Amino acid sequence: MMMKKPLVSIITPCFNSHSTIIETIRSVKNQSYQNIEHIVIDDGSTEPIKNVIQTYLSNIIFLQQDNMGVSAARNNAVKHAQGEILVFLDADDLIDSTYIEKVVQSFELQPNIAMVACYVSEIGRSKNKIKIKPFCQESFYYHNNLFPSIIAVSKVLFEKVQGYNENLKVCEDWDLYLRISQMNAKVHVIPEYLFFYRKHKDLSSLTDLMGRDKDTVHKAYYSLYQTHQDFYDQKLLSPLNVAYLKIKSDKRVNKVFKVLKFVLLLLLFLSCTLLGINDLNMVNLTFNILIILTLLLLFIFIVRAENKLKKFDIKNIPHID
Repeated sequence: MMMKKPLVSIITPCFNSHSTIIETIRSVKNQSYQNIEHIVIDDGSTEPIKNVIQTYLSNIIFLQQDNMGVSAARNNAVKHAQGEILVFLDADDLIDSTYIEKVVQSFELQPNIAMVACYVSEIGRSKNKIKIKPFCQESFYYHNNLFPSIIAVSKVLFEKVQGYNENLKVCEDWDLYLRISQMNAKVHVIPEYLFFYRKHKDLSSLTDLMGRDKDTVHKAYYSLYQTHQDFYDQKLLSPLNVAYLKIKSDKRVNKVFKVLKFVLLLLLFLSCTLLGINDLNMVNLTFNILIILTLLLLFIFIVRAENKLKKFDIKNIPHID
């Protein structure tokens, strides 16, 4: 007797994704694996997405909410999901026609795994190909090498960790994966390029926005630190360790500055001494003066850098509520 194939719920939040949502829906519709429900949730788009996807409404479960952010949209969609496996696919990304089939195979062949990922191809303005390295929980605390939204996870495990943190505007995927890995750190990476991440020409992709909005990213990192403080404090990032590293690095930099200033002053002295020699021709004189000016500029640059270092006070770093 054949085992029934599990239902897979694909969750697609969208906000003003009118130009790409159809292509995303088609990539789901073309899957070789058929036991799928596709949940599209409009996160309060300024112009309703429903008008654009009208002809595809019979193929999807369509939800709407006020604009609450991508994390809230995903969490709300999961509440309506019936599938045993959850796949998160944003409204501007695509999946290969065999992606869901291979995700299901991974869970069936390795029932003890927590999550499934795959290699990523960027589309749009970038054609980069990204190989996802084998998962290592300890290094994952410092770097999210699981690309945004490529993870498939069991619904039971997702609900156990209470889904996405809705207070995070970025790094919400990293936070989720960390909490899941604390319960089960077994992640299978399919060694194929099955996920297509869109890099927009107008630099509106999430990874581009993170590069510009440092304040939001900083707050997200701080939230991650607070959530997993026990680990970070043991390994590196306790306040005492940070202060120690700051003091230690300052001492080393100050030593370098002192040596450089001494060498520059010595060279300046030698160059000025040469100016006192009467038999210097015009070419040698001009060359010597240029050297002196260059050494003076370097000396000024080092003194200014040293002053900036002295002015920096770790106590003045802004507090994040």
